[in-house]
Amino acid sequence: MFGVIICPKCNRARGVDLSVKTSKCPGCGLHSEVDRMRTYFQTDNEQELAELVRRTSSRMQHSIEDYGDDVILARQATEEQRKKTRNLSLDFDGMVMIARSLSSVGFGLDDLKEALTKEGYDLDPAKIASVMLNEGIVYEPKPGRFRPL
Repeated sequence: MFGVIICPKCNRARGVDLSVKTSKCPGCGLHSEVDRMRTYFQTDNEQELAELVRRTSSRMQHSIEDYGDDVILARQATEEQRKKTRNLSLDFDGMVMIARSLSSVGFGLDDLKEALTKEGYDLDPAKIASVMLNEGIVYEPKPGRFRPL
């Protein structure tokens, strides 16, 4: 079984054999424990693996505008909460902006909550982080730590 992982040091997507214990990044030389890395895609086919690595790398290099802004999160709130916050929905571009503002060394849920609050959003940081992961805005090099793509 093969998988696509992203190096936590140089942010390079690469394919790995998931049955091995460690893998060395060809970009920066970092040795990583494969079973501790987040696997973005899995396949049994090496040719399909190459295509998945290419698509992941391409997605990481393209401009965010290429993805569109079709992802919108909204949270139901009481009238009092609506008055206190400027906007209760966060679109794709907003999530990208917040992720990039936290990008220096990565961020956790507490950092994300603080950034959301600073921007005037009253949203669940765990839900936002989950959507950011699913949409390819961030990746999770270590459990509970995120970095933008």
